[in-house]
Amino acid sequence: MLVKQWMYGSRAAKDPIAFYRPIQASLPPKQKSGSRQWALDAIWEHFKETNWAQFSYGLREKAIVVAQNPGNQLPWKDLETHRFFSWTNGGYDYPVFRRLFQNYAEIQEVTDPDSLLPVASETVKPVLVVLSNPADAGLAADSLYWGNLKRWNREMPVILVHFGPIPPGAVRDSSLAVIQSFELHEQNESLAAQLFFGGIPSGGIRPKWMPSPFPRPARSATPKWRIAYSPPELTGIAPEKLVAIDAIARQAIAQGLMPGCQIAIAKKGRMIYSKAFGKPTYSSESEVRTQDLYDIASLTKISSTTLLAMQLVEEGQIALGDRLDDHLSWLRGSATGRISLRQLLTHASGLPASIPVSRYIKARKYSRRACDLYFCNRKRGSYTVPVAHKLFFNRRYLSEIRKAVYRIKPNRKRAYRYSDLNFWLLQQVLEAKTGKPLDQQSSQRLYQPLGLRRMAFNPLEKFPASDLIPTENETVWRRQLIHGYVHDPAAAILGGVSGHAGLFSNAENLAVLMQVLLNEGSYGGKRYYAPQTVADFTQRTYGNHRSLGFDHPSYENRNARVKGADSGLFGHTGFTGTCIWVDPEEDLIYVLLANRVHPNTDNKGFITQSIRSRIHQVLYDGLHSYAPSLPAL
Repeated sequence: MLVKQWMYGSRAAKDPIAFYRPIQASLPPKQKSGSRQWALDAIWEHFKETNWAQFSYGLREKAIVVAQNPGNQLPWKDLETHRFFSWTNGGYDYPVFRRLFQNYAEIQEVTDPDSLLPVASETVKPVLVVLSNPADAGLAADSLYWGNLKRWNREMPVILVHFGPIPPGAVRDSSLAVIQSFELHEQNESLAAQLFFGGIPSGGIRPKWMPSPFPRPARSATPKWRIAYSPPELTGIAPEKLVAIDAIARQAIAQGLMPGCQIAIAKKGRMIYSKAFGKPTYSSESEVRTQDLYDIASLTKISSTTLLAMQLVEEGQIALGDRLDDHLSWLRGSATGRISLRQLLTHASGLPASIPVSRYIKARKYSRRACDLYFCNRKRGSYTVPVAHKLFFNRRYLSEIRKAVYRIKPNRKRAYRYSDLNFWLLQQVLEAKTGKPLDQQSSQRLYQPLGLRRMAFNPLEKFPASDLIPTENETVWRRQLIHGYVHDPAAAILGGVSGHAGLFSNAENLAVLMQVLLNEGSYGGKRYYAPQTVADFTQRTYGNHRSLGFDHPSYENRNARVKGADSGLFGHTGFTGTCIWVDPEEDLIYVLLANRVHPNTDNKGFITQSIRSRIHQVLYDGLHSYAPSLPAL
């Protein structure tokens, strides 16, 4: 009875030392004095130590069991063709499980699973996640509850997630997948959701004393193949070492260097820090949330264009030594056409820094008419390219941009020069080879199979404006607050989808995307790249501080310098106040998203005060700062 009270009591379940409270209360008065009382008090103090919380978390993680897994359904692999629904028979709604589950896939609560059966015949298949504990399910092995599970499981996949003992003989359906946790506790809810998708492996064994309809097998683990969400102590970082990150972010907001930001940190395949600070704009009433999307600017280069190029190189559709005119007929006969894809990726093409769109922007600066040669304040005729709210570019001039690129004379020395034009041209190659636009390729090849639901080009087509963080309050060209439209002028004129900018994301999704590279190309049970491809693209071997698409720390780039980082550190920065840095040696990912360009780009303090690198340095100073130990009694 005492064990059951510890496992299922609403207050006790949140406190690992609660196990000892009923023991102490049940002792006879004469046993509560003297040495006996002293021993109980010592135990009480022992379990107040913070290290015990991490020890107990580790125990829970190692104890959770996949009791039955027909067809190796778990961890769940496919995130594209299935929709997840949850059902419980009791009054408890398992809020922590649902919240963690949402980090991997959407889940919708249903009151009657029978309503899902017609959906089972559709293209997108339903998966029923049944959440239960003995109080919900009842103890009768032949109850209607267990019979319904068997019936539903004949029509669609049913995954039972059960907290506590299961009556012997209750589950007679050998095709039912079962995750069993041994207590109802918020940490166990979190771990069960992570195990469902392979954020953590399963390797636990059911205790001998716990009744169950399943045999007690030898230890056998399901794999870990997605990011977990864990305390930093499990990766050797003391949480107090990360407090300075909060301080730097809040100070930058207070100084007007940015209205708000998101920061995500993953180490050893675990998301150990994910926080949002400040507001979308200085005048906003709402706070920034971790699910909000930022304009990530040039991070688009490594989060879309480069990653797609890696896949096409592997597939043999393109080669790094190919010239542009091998794939783009409209560049044949031009000097630009003789540039190789390798030169584009390493910024050694000799091309100018910008895409030639300045003539259109300058003309708009002086024109105050509702519709002029290039822009119109409503969608009509050939004015169909949205560049901002109620402002459309004349699509007839998109061909003029190509003609201007054809006429460019690259620098013959091919010296390093950072250029957005390089990645716009690479986009043209990728689209020519696949027949699909860049945004569609990125979604179908990467974001959808990876479960990255908070990442998109032209985000207003998929998300409400309240989920999007504004950038600049432009007063000359677009003459409005840029909200939901790409900040970069060239990317805007190109329709919001460009190889150099245009992608919106939250910090956590970007961390997952980079985890694919740390995993040498695999994630969620699927291989996206060969390990050698990842190595070839991320190693700096081209004579400057660039590898193929990725940036590396250098003397010139103060925002990339950090003491203690290995020379293999790679990533990128973005104009709006963003960065990603990945350290394979430390198995570490750092993502910062901000809108430092609000209210305008004159705000240079974010850069001059090195906000990105200072936060990065705090992270490195905290590495290896925690060693688990339990105090002696």
